[in-house]
Amino acid sequence: MSSHSQHSDDGERSPVVDEIDDGMVTGEAGQIESRVSRRIRELRRDRGMTLQTLAEKAGVSKSMISKVERGEASPSAATVARLAAGLGVTISSLLGEHDRHDVLLLRRADQAAFVDPETGFERRSMSPIFPSRGLDLVQVTVPQGATAGPFVGHRYGVEEYLVVVEGRLGVTVGGVNHVLQTGDAIFYQAHVAHQYANLGEGPAVALVVIGDIRDLREGRD
Repeated sequence: MSSHSQHSDDGERSPVVDEIDDGMVTGEAGQIESRVSRRIRELRRDRGMTLQTLAEKAGVSKSMISKVERGEASPSAATVARLAAGLGVTISSLLGEHDRHDVLLLRRADQAAFVDPETGFERRSMSPIFPSRGLDLVQVTVPQGATAGPFVGHRYGVEEYLVVVEGRLGVTVGGVNHVLQTGDAIFYQAHVAHQYANLGEGPAVALVVIGDIRDLREGRD
């Protein structure tokens, strides 16, 4: 992977991500990759954004976005997060959408999951994926010895509540490191960069509740 820097919309310098294609992915993971590629292309076009415009907003190179949209490259979890931020949507919304129901049972096979092709980090959406939803429940799994991120900060007003359900997890928020054991929890304002690191043996698993307080205060769902 290679990167260089450009100016972001707020005037700060941010890295432009340009990744190397790790090859095509098959099976369930390949279906998720295809869905993400299709959703990125659809959302970009719906917003009247060119590849260059999205590249500037997301801090991801134009060539990389083009490869992702064509299904020729497998983006990392951090790149997916950057593209979601550039498009103004949640990561979960890139993985798929569900029809609205008063009761919606999500079997594991029906849960949208993305696996980072480089680290094996998995982000699994445990809650229904509805447009403009102000609350999201996600399970993250970090393989032994792996680090996930850093993930670009969400828009201001997004908060995250994380609890470790298995293993020992390092959570870095805004450059400050926190070590969490099984059962420990942490809350943080997620408009700053954050990342996860497995500090123990075996996989580290955490549940993350992501909420946008602006949407919740306005009564959106």
